[in-house]
Amino acid sequence: MSKQTNLPAGVLPSQSLTNYNNEIKQSLQAGFEFTELLSTVLQTTSPSELLQAIQGLMKLRLGSNQVQFPHQYSTADWFLLFTTRLLEINQVTDFSLASAPDHEELGVFLAGTGTKVRYQFSEATRSGAYFTEIESDKQLFYLDFAARKLTFNSKDIIDFFMVQPTTQILPAESDQVINVLLDFAAILAKNLEFEIDYSILETNNEYRYQTVSAELPSQILDKLFIASAPANVLMQPVESGFGARLVLTDELELRFLQSEDNRQLSKYWHFEVLDAQGKASLLNVLVNFPFIQRWYLENREVLEIQPAQPTMVADEVKVEVLQPRSI
Repeated sequence: MSKQTNLPAGVLPSQSLTNYNNEIKQSLQAGFEFTELLSTVLQTTSPSELLQAIQGLMKLRLGSNQVQFPHQYSTADWFLLFTTRLLEINQVTDFSLASAPDHEELGVFLAGTGTKVRYQFSEATRSGAYFTEIESDKQLFYLDFAARKLTFNSKDIIDFFMVQPTTQILPAESDQVINVLLDFAAILAKNLEFEIDYSILETNNEYRYQTVSAELPSQILDKLFIASAPANVLMQPVESGFGARLVLTDELELRFLQSEDNRQLSKYWHFEVLDAQGKASLLNVLVNFPFIQRWYLENREVLEIQPAQPTMVADEVKVEVLQPRSI
């Protein structure tokens, strides 16, 4: 038996690295769960399984003090992978998913704007994120997983397709981009029962695009009349209420009016787009009829469409602000 010495307090060798060993096991198990979820994302043909796996990836915490996974994608990237995989599952091919060569980051190009415009998700939390054009920072829609809702952003859509000068998107190009976005929204609604707020992209003939202002300058309709004359479009009075109608083609008509409700004029002015084929939205009209577009933009402070408000659900995960990077 050895003599007693003054030794510091310690642990038995069999207990010395127990916590260290357990932390590594837990991190490796998380890595295994990650690969299983990612395999599901990449292989499943079920939209509901895809959504569930993507949400699982967002919640899973990879790494610890002992085990580091240096190459990880952001929450915004998981939103983009969900979007493109859902399009792929439904055989929509009008996009190209790109990956940064020097770090983990995804971007997407859409038919129409091609490689001159790149899109990602921004301000992403597990609850939702904005589908954003990177260079202009225009947010085209908000995808809300928590509320199961997609909300199109009319103001930024107009800014992106008609106002911002750098891209110079042609009408035919914008139609192609919008078609991809509408395909995605329709898939969400059909396969995952998401609510869709189309705003300025709505094609229902009975939809009213309400303006932000109840008080319109008296010369607004005069300006529309003057703008329509060179385009050989006759401005006519509406059948009821107060306003004007423009017959743009044999199948397409635009109305701008205050309507009568129980024999009283409604407070707000609104647009109506009447299309015999049920395919045209107010954005289609603005993009394809330059004289209406000019009139709208010159008087935008009162003609702006009421913006749809996405449902913002509190999320304990820190917001990731995605900075533009070149792919």
